[in-house]
Amino acid sequence: MRRKNEEEQRKRIEDVKRAEEEAKTRAEAEALKLQDEAGKKKEAEEKRRMEQKSTLAIRRVIQKVRSAAPENFDALQKELEEVLAAELEHTGSQRQRMQEESDKGLEQARARIEQISIARKKEQEKKDEEERKKKEAEEHAKTLVEELDNLVTEAEAGASRLKEKAVPLESDAELSVDDVERVAQGVEHAGLEARAKTKACTDFILQRGPEMRDPSPVVPGQPPSEIKQSLARLLQRINECTRTAEGAITTARATKNTAVRRAAARDKTKEMEATFEKYDKDCDDMLSKKEVSEMATGEFKFTVPEDALTRIWKNMVEEGARGVTMERFQWLRVMIGAAREGERDDKRRVEREEKESIFQGLKNELADKIKEASFTVDEADKAVGIAEQNVQPLQLKAKAMSASAMMELADEVDEVIKEAKASVTQSRKQIDTLGEGFDARFANDLQAFLASQAKQLEIRMGRMEPRLGRTTNLSSRFREQALRKRTVEAEKLKVLALKVVRYNQRIRGWGKDALFAAFDKNGDGEICQSDFVAFFEGAEKELKDLDFRAQAPEAQKPSEEGKAANGEAASDGEAVAADDAADVAADSAAAAEATPGEEEAVAG
Repeated sequence: MRRKNEEEQRKRIEDVKRAEEEAKTRAEAEALKLQDEAGKKKEAEEKRRMEQKSTLAIRRVIQKVRSAAPENFDALQKELEEVLAAELEHTGSQRQRMQEESDKGLEQARARIEQISIARKKEQEKKDEEERKKKEAEEHAKTLVEELDNLVTEAEAGASRLKEKAVPLESDAELSVDDVERVAQGVEHAGLEARAKTKACTDFILQRGPEMRDPSPVVPGQPPSEIKQSLARLLQRINECTRTAEGAITTARATKNTAVRRAAARDKTKEMEATFEKYDKDCDDMLSKKEVSEMATGEFKFTVPEDALTRIWKNMVEEGARGVTMERFQWLRVMIGAAREGERDDKRRVEREEKESIFQGLKNELADKIKEASFTVDEADKAVGIAEQNVQPLQLKAKAMSASAMMELADEVDEVIKEAKASVTQSRKQIDTLGEGFDARFANDLQAFLASQAKQLEIRMGRMEPRLGRTTNLSSRFREQALRKRTVEAEKLKVLALKVVRYNQRIRGWGKDALFAAFDKNGDGEICQSDFVAFFEGAEKELKDLDFRAQAPEAQKPSEEGKAANGEAASDGEAVAADDAADVAADSAAAAEATPGEEEAVAG
């Protein structure tokens, strides 16, 4: 039944494939090269899909075969044969690979079944083997415990040798520094050897510890086995050996420092005795003044001043004695060193005083520069204050001023702010240049002095920046108000000018051409700024009520746009004040620029 279904499915797939091929043939007859390529691509995609489907079906069965057990291997092998018979021919380029995978899967299954059989056979053998291994493990553990016992014995011997090496450092033997170093090196070497032997014990336990465990299970109520007891004793000996070696090393290092100091003191004493004998020319066990001077020159490269030598002699040589004895030789060296340092201190004091004098002069010069900068900062502060005074009443003045007056005032205020900014910039530049050109010897000190003295100037300069920013913002805001007001005034002037044009057009009975000619006095076919101004200078600017019934129809019937523009001036009897009419003549040029194409609106 399943095979039949598979055959039917295959037939359906083939039917679909044939239908697609027929459709493809019809499409190729109607399509161009591009459609042909699309059909081929579709065919290749369908073929690839069929290959993937068949490949997946075969691999599913192969996977089941790989995990087969002896009980179901034959059934799964038969199922694999069936699926290969049904699907292998549809795998296309994967056919060879599918055949190889199926063969390999069968081989793996047979190998797995063989392994299972072998494992079952070995299960019993394993139980027999465990008892044998247990006995071998016990014998092996005992052997390892004996090896560990030998290593512990060697470590204990190394710790004993270490203690013997450290004995000379702890005694009062008169050793030289070289002898002490040599003994200390021997102790260190013995310590390294002892540590290495102890580490060999611990490494042996870490590496072979699992092998030394007693394989016999612990029986409650019974004493530990002999192996466990031996291991416990060995661990205790290892710990004791480690403590002994570390204690000996620590003690040797501490006593070494003491021994070195003792040996160094002895060597120093011998060196001093040799130096004393070197300059005791007359071998009277005393150093005379001449011999002391020669010793200072030879050993210290220092010529003792006469007054210093007199002080040394007074403090060190008893009355009636001929010179300095060996017992006071070290004190003599100290006093010569003190005299040498005193002379050096005098030289350093002179150099310091000279440096302080130069530094004070530089400080005074810098202080004068700071004072000059302070005057500049005062001027800048005054300029910023003037700018603040100028911008303070701007908001109150804006309500009562015209746009042109506001723009003029804004220009004046901006000029004041510009001068204040220039003054602040100059002050900042002067302050920044204060720290330039310092002598490298006094640069750090002068910088510190400058920082302390110019701190208030920096604070004042820091406050000026936000103050200038505020004045700039207020001035900009005032200028924006002026621009908005100028826009409103221009709109009003536009309406007023349009009313005047309409009024003159009506009272004179002008049509479109006549109105254009009234503007274009020179007849060049264009209305320029001077033409616009000239028209308003000669126009009737006092608007009165008029009766247009007797006039020409064109003049009597203004357009709706004209009515809206002049606000029905004729019918309402609106009158324009004299000063408003004067504004029309004076500002006509600005109106012409603000409202391009006004002639067309008027003529309409």
